[in-house]
Amino acid sequence: MAGIFEQLIRSKKQVLFVNHHIQPADTRALELQAAKEILAEVFGAGPEEVEGMIQARIEELKGVY
Repeated sequence: MAGIFEQLIRSKKQVLFVNHHIQPADTRALELQAAKEILAEVFGAGPEEVEGMIQARIEELKGVY
């Protein structure tokens, strides 16, 4: 069990180190890419379908605001 925690801590430190050198715009691009990958996995969708879902949601929000 301790080995798992050590791996998590070590991997988290590596991620923080890498993120330190990423510009804010790059961070947002990475977050968007991660969100797209999560949506694709959760809904079993392809990249085109995920883009369509996002565009549909943007259009919905335009009508609300």
